[in-house]
Amino acid sequence: MKMKQEHFDQLEQMLLGVAGDYGWIKTREGLRGFGFAVEDYYRLPPKSARWHILFAVPAEERGPWVEQVSEYLNDDNLDAALRELFGHKKGE
Repeated sequence: MKMKQEHFDQLEQMLLGVAGDYGWIKTREGLRGFGFAVEDYYRLPPKSARWHILFAVPAEERGPWVEQVSEYLNDDNLDAALRELFGHKKGE
């Protein structure tokens, strides 16, 4: 993964904030379950589910972070970090 650890930790906290709105997600292990729950509920492919969850983060929080990581990452690199957080395998 090419993402800096600092940005990875920030991503995890943003996603936990969104997932935490559901009341039961407090850890990365919970994010893994949350990713699959969103896929099943909305019948989305795993990649679409990951990106939908990222875009559920409020724009004022997500926007500056995306600007920072866009300086050195592309969408594939960002998706690799999302895959790691949600426990998806490459190709999902």
